[in-house]
Amino acid sequence: MDDVFRTVGACCHTTHQCFHTYTTHHRYNKHVKNLVRDKSHPEVHLSHSAANDIATRFLTLAESGMYDIKADPCHICVLSVPKAYYVPSLREVADLRMLGVGVDSLSVTAFAVAHIMGVHFRAGEWDHHPRCGSVVTCVINGRSLYARVHRFLQVDDDDSPGYASVSWFDSPLYPFDVPLVVRVKYDGSALDAKIGTIIPITSIDPSQVVIEPLTDNDSSYMMRESGYDTVPVQ
Repeated sequence: MDDVFRTVGACCHTTHQCFHTYTTHHRYNKHVKNLVRDKSHPEVHLSHSAANDIATRFLTLAESGMYDIKADPCHICVLSVPKAYYVPSLREVADLRMLGVGVDSLSVTAFAVAHIMGVHFRAGEWDHHPRCGSVVTCVINGRSLYARVHRFLQVDDDDSPGYASVSWFDSPLYPFDVPLVVRVKYDGSALDAKIGTIIPITSIDPSQVVIEPLTDNDSSYMMRESGYDTVPVQ
């Protein structure tokens, strides 16, 4: 009789777990559907709605006094592994000054590693596959762009936690019509000239990037590990 009760109890427990799992997924599915209000561009609209939803929840926590952003490593940017005796290039100094940073060749320290909102990046790893810690993505002029980081920089007496010295890839194409997988050409010299080669590390999206080189030897498929690209709506 005890075995029967144990068997019946186990079946009830399993049924309860299955029902709980089903209801949880069902509720989450309804939540996601509520975030997508534009069915013509569901992926783009979902990414924007999710970003607004997260920002609203964050502001609620911050205003309630229950959350301190300065104490959370997932919301700060930190540089580490400094390089000794680094002298910035003339292009780096010029682009830093274009950002309004007061800088000279003696006030810059180079770093190999950055933790951006808890995500690890390492400069100078370009050509490492399938994941490359030096490839970053950020939103410039309303769209996502990709770049490879040569080094991270910090300027004495500057309020910014740091900057990245980068070379841009060409503007991304979306071969599968979704903002997840992109194809980029390696030559982004036109963007280097237009945007500059220095960006604040606070503008970098906290997502590592997976790379698949193509056989043409001048482009790659890339896919971010979290989030969606920001793409102009046609």
